[in-house]
Amino acid sequence: MKRLALLPLITLLALGGCDKANIDVAPVGEAVKTAAEIAPIKSRIAGDLAIAAVFSDHMVIQRGEPIKVWGRAPEGADITVTFDGVEQNAQASEAGTWSTVFDARAEGGPYALEVAAGSNSLSFSDILIGDVFLCSGQSNMEMKVKSVFKAQSEIGRKHNPTIRQFHPRYKISPTPLAEFHEPQDWVVASSDTVGEFSAACYFFVKELQKTNPIPIGMMHSSWGGAQIQAWMREEDLRPFDGMEDSLDILAIYAKDKPAGKAALGAQWENWYQGESGEAPWTIAGAKLTGFKPLPGFKSWKQYGDKALENYDGLVWYKNTFTLTEEQAKKPVEISVGKLSKGDIAWINGQFLGRSVGWAPHSYSASPAQLRAGENHVLINVRSMWGDAGMLGPVDKVGFTPDGEDLTVLQFGWEYKKEPSDLVMAPLIPWQTMTGYIGMHNAMIEPLDGLRFKGAVWYQGESNSRRDAEYDEMLAAMVANWRRMFGEDMPVVIVQLPDFGDIPTEPGENTWSNFREAQRLAALRDEGMGLAVTLGLGNATDIHPLNKQDVGKRIAMVYRGLIGETDFTRNGYSPKRVYARGDTVRVQLPSIEGGYVTRSDNHPINFQLCVSDHPAAAYTQGGPLNCAYATASMEGDSVVLTSKIGQPSHVRYCWGMAPSCNLYAAEGTPVGPFQMEIER
Repeated sequence: MKRLALLPLITLLALGGCDKANIDVAPVGEAVKTAAEIAPIKSRIAGDLAIAAVFSDHMVIQRGEPIKVWGRAPEGADITVTFDGVEQNAQASEAGTWSTVFDARAEGGPYALEVAAGSNSLSFSDILIGDVFLCSGQSNMEMKVKSVFKAQSEIGRKHNPTIRQFHPRYKISPTPLAEFHEPQDWVVASSDTVGEFSAACYFFVKELQKTNPIPIGMMHSSWGGAQIQAWMREEDLRPFDGMEDSLDILAIYAKDKPAGKAALGAQWENWYQGESGEAPWTIAGAKLTGFKPLPGFKSWKQYGDKALENYDGLVWYKNTFTLTEEQAKKPVEISVGKLSKGDIAWINGQFLGRSVGWAPHSYSASPAQLRAGENHVLINVRSMWGDAGMLGPVDKVGFTPDGEDLTVLQFGWEYKKEPSDLVMAPLIPWQTMTGYIGMHNAMIEPLDGLRFKGAVWYQGESNSRRDAEYDEMLAAMVANWRRMFGEDMPVVIVQLPDFGDIPTEPGENTWSNFREAQRLAALRDEGMGLAVTLGLGNATDIHPLNKQDVGKRIAMVYRGLIGETDFTRNGYSPKRVYARGDTVRVQLPSIEGGYVTRSDNHPINFQLCVSDHPAAAYTQGGPLNCAYATASMEGDSVVLTSKIGQPSHVRYCWGMAPSCNLYAAEGTPVGPFQMEIER
């Protein structure tokens, strides 16, 4: 297994100079409910009888697969389940669970489902049999139809009521859950509802219905800003180096939250002391050196300090406050305001807590941590983009002795840039977007028992700086999905779009490294396809609004993946790249109509590169020295020449938002790639 470095608190993007971009960070899981979501949800409980929350009116069940129905009841209870007039019996187990399985069916409906135990019964109607797709990822999957380009036109048009969406509410859990924490109903597509549907998923299934008009269910389970580690199960994540300690801490937290938080503090202290050789929290505040007066509660990039103007990393803050003997005998709340983007705090050398977030927060100090007289507060804040540091506001910074009002601590704060080059730190494993396994446990695990026709994974922005392990993590996650939902389930990966700076010269780029990791993951799995999104992005917005064409491209890849068409499943990845005399040839797959260039008679944005570390693909042993190459088309091959000497690699379409003009004749772009040259 590839080595996984200790991960940053928030490393959502490798922006390469795009600090002003609209970045995917909002904790959308706490969004205000819409009117449709506030509407009464039909109960899945009657007395002591319950059915799993995925069952409701308007449900879509996967055709051609056994139909499992399950729920809870008292041990030994006799359960009768009737589906479309066919009756099955079950008995609740010692654990209080029951299940039964009906034979597979072809598409059809509507059908009724009834469950009864004694005098208790539940009934559901308008259930269809068709194809069901799991759509998961982060905010580009989460983005709703009401937010896309020409949204009102899309919402106002006629919708097929045989398309339905089930969207679990946002929830994380340190342990696997058998049930969703808050029931939701399947929702029928209409002008009143489709605005709340996942746009990418909706336009994908809508495209599928054009050639196969059967019912389609969208199981939409996504969360803006989430890293892939949040969607993996513990067993699959634990083998990666660097994960074991954090998962052990998460297991402690699941049983004893205070003990888990204490273990988290010890982990951070051990990491910092091991890397820097220092332990500043153990030094009395007055003896900490190198600090400067805080010029106000604002981003450290606005302090007027040259060392911090463009700095992303760690900054220390300290202050003192005084308690009387009586005050020190009771708990004191330490209010720290908004600390962007993540922080860890100590009082008198003792760990207070760690947090990430976008709102003012506080920590509770116990009498055992306090002293009469002067008390020393030390805070380490970490940020990797945008506004950073101690942001206030003033009335949210101070201390509150038990039973008293807040004493504002506006003055006396000092700061210090981290003297080392440390930026990577252990994550908080129970956090939402940057945590581990929580979304799988709460938003995927309760689906176990369903079968899916396929899945779409639209995620990566939050892992873009950690490409080296991503392909293996993705493979592990998909393998688990197939164990749960169907051994041969095809999966379409949506590649990162063009976003950020337009490259003007060759160079290393983490965004491109990550696209390459996605390409390699798809190449290594015959059941996985890659939907290339180049040409559909927005250089200034990580959430491109053209989800209509994203959905179409996903559908094209999916149809090719299942053999319905001859469309490539991997973005026209080259069959081989090899040297011939003074040229390098990129042999593309043979396709009907061949390849065309746009805006120029020749392909552009090909690079030839030299490396002293010819390691395969995107995990180079070191950076490549690259130069743009002259390119021409010969049939299905691109012929490259340059003055770089004897090149070792070819790169195509490298950079955040590169201008690339090589397309298949049918209109989709050749995807970016990096390949070693055969000699």
